[in-house]
Amino acid sequence: MCFFILLSALSYKLSDNELVSYIGTDENVQIPFSIGLTKISDEAFKNNTNVESISIASGINEIGDECFSGCSSLLSVMPSDIVTYGSNIFSSTSNLKVYCNVNSIAYNYCIDNNIQVDTDYDIADGVLNKYNGTSANVVIPNNLCLTQIGNNLSTGGFRRNNTLISVVIPENVVYIARMAFTSCSNLTTVSLPSSLIMIDSFAFNGCVNLNDVNIPLSVESIGSYAFAKCAIEEVDLSNVKTIAHRAFEDCDSLQIAIFSNTTNSIGTSAFGNCSNLIFNCIQNSYAHNYAIENAIAVQLISNDATSTYTINRNIDSSSLIPVSEETSLCERLTFDEYLENFYGNGITEADLEQILLEMDTLCLY
Repeated sequence: MCFFILLSALSYKLSDNELVSYIGTDENVQIPFSIGLTKISDEAFKNNTNVESISIASGINEIGDECFSGCSSLLSVMPSDIVTYGSNIFSSTSNLKVYCNVNSIAYNYCIDNNIQVDTDYDIADGVLNKYNGTSANVVIPNNLCLTQIGNNLSTGGFRRNNTLISVVIPENVVYIARMAFTSCSNLTTVSLPSSLIMIDSFAFNGCVNLNDVNIPLSVESIGSYAFAKCAIEEVDLSNVKTIAHRAFEDCDSLQIAIFSNTTNSIGTSAFGNCSNLIFNCIQNSYAHNYAIENAIAVQLISNDATSTYTINRNIDSSSLIPVSEETSLCERLTFDEYLENFYGNGITEADLEQILLEMDTLCLY
């Protein structure tokens, strides 16, 4: 039985687990991985001159004959798990580049058929699992249909890429995963998209030379240790609602953090050991009260004038109460809560490695 489906402004004609044809008008098409498709039919996209990039969902393992034939504007395809390729799939697509892993089935198909390949980006279902390239200055292409950088694994994203100096993350990315750029020691500049909503724990932890990054106004949440030990000098957190504990700890160069009334949660030692820091905030706001409680210097912002208040800095480093042994970690803790309860007084590189080894059994989310 055939029927039409509309998902995320992308239109398809489906039959059972098969995508029969694409009837939408988008330039960048991400075939959903959540609807159980296993095949794209013969000629499903044939002669569609509008589409420029296609991300094929994991689980789809077969592409029919002439599926993308005549798609003259098609520039990039991310094939994921394709095992079976029909004939003349990409005929009359002279500008096409296929993004896939070295020695994968997709890679071998492209080599055999003289199709250009790019193995720098390991991509599946809109997630950049890992960057495999060697460039120092990376501009992630806009046409990869990405929504997430990193996969929350210790080997994901750009972690410990010491060649990396600068990176531009494309629009439509909404999430920077845990540890995506951890310990990129030579990274100095990051351009984040206006679509970004969350920067998760340890995302840029230990990027000791990172001094040029602007937090987009779209960002609502910053995770634990996200920017710890970075070289940031000023950060605008005006629209950020939640800043987890130790998010900016040990940022020795951090001088100004800007807040509005939006922020309603700042974790323990979120700005610990930032000895030169001044909060620019509104009187009686959450950020103002947090600054007073944590002995952080304040410059009040109002409609009338600004006044500077200097407060003695004496950070309270009292230990936190651990979770009861009777409480299941899977039932009780998020990743941030786990860190705060069991590593409340700080975390070392050795601690981080141990956490990574235990993540699967801890059921952290």
